[in-house]
Amino acid sequence: MLVRAKQLRPAIDLFCLQYINSGELDTSTTISNKTWALIDHICEILGLFDFATLNLQGAATEGAHGALWECLPMIETLLLGIEDLKLRYPLQPEQSATPNRRSKSSQSTSLSFSQNPSSDDFIAIGLNNAWLKLEKYYVLTDKSEAYVAAVILNPYRKWAYFSLSWKTKPNWLSAAEKKVRALWDEYRASHPSPVPQIPPPQPMCKQKDYGRPDYAEEYHKRLYAQDDYTDILEDEYSKYISTGPVRAVEGMKLHSIQWWRTNEGEYPVLAKLAYDLLSIPAMSAEVERVFSGTKELISDRRNGLDIEPFNILLSVCLKTLPSLTLTAAKPILDTATKVEVGLEANTANLKSREGQSGLTISLMAEIRRKLVIVGDGACGKTCLLIVFSKGTFPEVYVPTVFENYVADVEVDGKHVELALWDTAGQEDYDRLRPLSYPDSHVILICFAVDSPDSLDNVQEKWISEVLHFCQGLPIILVGCKKDLRYDQKTIEELHKTSQKPVTPEQAEDVRKKIGAQKYLECSAKTNEGVREVFEHATRAALLTRKKEKKKCLIL
Repeated sequence: MLVRAKQLRPAIDLFCLQYINSGELDTSTTISNKTWALIDHICEILGLFDFATLNLQGAATEGAHGALWECLPMIETLLLGIEDLKLRYPLQPEQSATPNRRSKSSQSTSLSFSQNPSSDDFIAIGLNNAWLKLEKYYVLTDKSEAYVAAVILNPYRKWAYFSLSWKTKPNWLSAAEKKVRALWDEYRASHPSPVPQIPPPQPMCKQKDYGRPDYAEEYHKRLYAQDDYTDILEDEYSKYISTGPVRAVEGMKLHSIQWWRTNEGEYPVLAKLAYDLLSIPAMSAEVERVFSGTKELISDRRNGLDIEPFNILLSVCLKTLPSLTLTAAKPILDTATKVEVGLEANTANLKSREGQSGLTISLMAEIRRKLVIVGDGACGKTCLLIVFSKGTFPEVYVPTVFENYVADVEVDGKHVELALWDTAGQEDYDRLRPLSYPDSHVILICFAVDSPDSLDNVQEKWISEVLHFCQGLPIILVGCKKDLRYDQKTIEELHKTSQKPVTPEQAEDVRKKIGAQKYLECSAKTNEGVREVFEHATRAALLTRKKEKKKCLIL
C-alpha cells in the first residue's frame, strides 16, 4: 500500500490541493514532504522483510527457495539487516536496546525519549522491537535440531555456514554438533543400512574338513560383524561432513535435493534423512495456496460430488504434494499413480450419466482421447467447450480453474469419446495447470481475435509450457471470438491503444513459428467453426500413439 501511495504521490498531492483551494480541507490535512520522506524510509525497511517473505514462501517445485534449511540463514540475514539499519537511525536510550544475540534470556529494555520524538525515533523504536521479536524466534529454533540439521544436509552449506556465522560463539557450535550427531544416531538406528558382505581371506592352501566347527572362521565372521567395524564402514554422516561444501559452478542451479539423488548410492541412509528434512517447507504459504486453488473443484456449482470427481480431487492433491516437498517424496508419487489407475477403473465401471458436475461418461465409445485447452484468461476457452459439449452459450463470464467435459465425436467412421479438460489462464494457477497435462493426446492453444496481446502470449508463454509438459503431442492454434473481428465497438476500443483485431495472416504466421499442425477460427457465440475445431482435434488425437511401458518377459 505504501509503495502504491508513492507511485500515486502526484495524484494524491493534486487531489489534496484541489480541496484545500476550495476551502473544504485544512492545510494540516495534507501529506507533508517530511511525511513522504518517512514513507520512503518505511518502504526501504519493509523491503528487507518483503524479500524474506518471498524467499521463504518459495517456489519449492524448482528447489530454489522455500525449504526448512533457509529459516536460520534468513533470520540471521534479517537480524544483520536490522542492525545495519539501526546504525542509520540511531536512538540514545538509557540502556542498550540490543541484547546479546541468541541469548537464552532477554531483559526488558527501558527507553527514554524527548517529549516530541522525531520520525527517526519512531523508526528506531520499530527496528528495536523487530529485532527483539526476531531474536525471540531465533532462540526458539534451539528447541528442534531440525533447523540446524537441514542446513548441514544442504551440500552447498554444511558446517561451513555455521563456522562462519557463529565463529565468535564456539559453545553454540559444540551444542549444535552434539544435537545433530544425536539426531543422526537415532535416525540411523531406525533405518538400518545393509552391511556389505566381507569375503573371508583366500586360504594359501587347501583347507581340510575335520568334521568339527571351524571356530577360527566363526570368530572371523563375528569380528567383522561388530558394531564398531560397522561404524567405520557405514558412518555416512562423518564421511559427509569430512569434506567441505560443494562449490557451485557458475550458471549451475543449487538444487540440494538433486545432489542427494545423485549421491544417494554413497549415502543411502543419510540421503533419506536429507529428503525428510529438506522437503519440509519453511512456511505454510505454498500448501495453503494449493488448497485455495484446489477448493474450486468443490464450488457451489459442483457440490454433488460422487466417486469420480472426488478421485480427481484426491489425485490433484497427491500430485501436488511432491512439488511442495521439492520433489523428494517418491512414495507419494507412487500413491498418486495408484489413484490415477483407480480413477480409470472407476470410470470404466460407471454407467452413462450427466450430473451437476457437467461430466459425461459414455460406455459406447471404444476409443477414448483426452484434449487439453490452454490460453489467456477470458480468451474464450470455456465458452468454446461449453458450446460444443452442451450446445448452450454462457452469457456470464466465470473464471475457470478445473472443469471437465466429455463429448462423443464421430470422425472418419470412428466413434471417439473425447474428454475435454479446461484450464485457468491466470498466473495464479500456473502451478496447478500442469496437473491437467498428463495422458493428453492433443492440445488446443487459444487466443482471442479481439486481443492481440493474447496472440503474443501464445509465443511468449503458452508454447513453451506446452512443449515442456506435452512434448511430441499435436498442437492446434485456435482463434476464438471470430465474430468480433469486424465489430465496430471492438475496433474502436483497440484503436485507443493503437491496435487492431488479429488477422488470419498474423495467426498463420504464429502457427508456423510454434509448429502447430493447423490454425482454425471459431465463434462460440454464433457457433461458427466450433465443430470443425474439435473434429480436427479428434483426428490429430487419433494419430497420437501412447508410449507403452516395457514389460518383463519371463522365459
